[in-house]
Amino acid sequence: GITSLSQLYSLQSDETHKIRSHMAGRWCLRRPLDLGAIEQSLGSRVATTDPHVAIERYLDYALATQSQFTMAELCLPLFLVVEQLREDYSQEDEGGLLWEDMEVLHDAIKDGLIHLGGSKVKDFGSINFKKLATSFKPLIGTKVVNKWKRNRAELSFKKK
Repeated sequence: GITSLSQLYSLQSDETHKIRSHMAGRWCLRRPLDLGAIEQSLGSRVATTDPHVAIERYLDYALATQSQFTMAELCLPLFLVVEQLREDYSQEDEGGLLWEDMEVLHDAIKDGLIHLGGSKVKDFGSINFKKLATSFKPLIGTKVVNKWKRNRAELSFKKK
């Protein structure tokens, strides 16, 4: 399976492979911020590939539909993004987001969680993705967050 944007781009530019379609599968759960670029590379017209805009739009959507969905349903996409950012922040990859961009996303998600959860979520100040991931626990429960972490760990793949 395809596990990264660079692998997708490589397959698309390889003239020896006559692949008519590609499937991103679990990679999108592991790296949800890649979705805009995936869609764009496959010829889809996407509203935005800018992760800042996408997160802001999702937070607006989550706040507007809060009464229609459970908090866990609304928070899971944000949690997956936080976990991707946590991994990426510890090792700034070429072609990925810059640290400054990750910090802006950190603050946007933190503020969004505070708006979603009210007094359940505490503002911890500094950039800390581990604390941000822990901020989901008062909203949806420790067992649910731990289950998400285990499920996401199963998506891990080793870079070759």
